[in-house]
Amino acid sequence: MNVGVEAAYEAFHHVILAVDLRWYGAAKADMPLHIVEDAIITIPIDTIETAIGLGNLSVNPSYIRAGLALRFVF
Repeated sequence: MNVGVEAAYEAFHHVILAVDLRWYGAAKADMPLHIVEDAIITIPIDTIETAIGLGNLSVNPSYIRAGLALRFVF
């Protein structure tokens, strides 16, 4: 989802001051962390993951953006 608002004000004859506020929304996700098998690792992967206590990585890609702009009209 993408929702936003913008306001512009003509500060001078050829200069516009603009303010922008936008919210980008996306679904949250939890992803389990795992060790990728490699030939250099000699210990079983399950033993390593249990020892270091890998959990989940929570991803929330939603954010808010605010902007301020000067626009020149020619």
